[in-house]
Amino acid sequence: MSKTPQRILRELSQPFKMNQLEWRVQQAGVTNNKAWVRVLAYVTSRDMQQRLDDVVGVFGWKNEFTTLPNSVGDGAMCGISLKFDGEWITKWNGSENTAIEAIKGGLSGAEKRAAVEWGIGRYLYDVEAMYADCLMEEDFKKLQYADKQAYEKAKTKDNQYVYWKPPTLDPKYRPQPYATKTIKDEIVKLCNETETDIKELLLLHIGVDSVHDLYQNETARVVDYLIKVKEKLQETEDGKDTNN
Repeated sequence: MSKTPQRILRELSQPFKMNQLEWRVQQAGVTNNKAWVRVLAYVTSRDMQQRLDDVVGVFGWKNEFTTLPNSVGDGAMCGISLKFDGEWITKWNGSENTAIEAIKGGLSGAEKRAAVEWGIGRYLYDVEAMYADCLMEEDFKKLQYADKQAYEKAKTKDNQYVYWKPPTLDPKYRPQPYATKTIKDEIVKLCNETETDIKELLLLHIGVDSVHDLYQNETARVVDYLIKVKEKLQETEDGKDTNN
């Protein structure tokens, strides 16, 4: 069975693993002889392309580029197309050329923004800049070689080097675990009690056709719906008893 559009969008929008994220230094400094660094998480074009390959297959998507309108500035527009029922659906976004490697940066930025149009990495816009664990240069030099590998280097406005570790995102911004057996059994039980077709229910609300494909953070929506159905059925039965 081919994937539904809802399932494709669900899979495209899943958070990336922590080791797939890159970090951009927003600010770095030293206050009272303590280093600090603020960083922003982002995903590279390569990882976004891999996500598309994994979800729709290498022949299930394509990209195309054009220049930004002259009134906007120098840069690129990127369109990413996905094939649905034999028809290509395209979403566009653009980016101005960057200060470093101008054309390459503009193309990459446009492609990443177009990928966000399809939900890829969109959640990262909700992640605010974070403070990283930092060390001054003299403290960094005291570390063992293996421990140093966990750190990145940043330069402050005062031309001092400080060293920082990539932070860890809140669990809601990390890949979600699959639903536990307990909650899956509860969903099956509620479907049986309400005579609800579980496959149709999951396709309608989540885009999957099996309870085993549910992520933990999706189960509350399904359970809440089934409880409301059960309560409505009970109200109907109670009404019949009253009338009799």
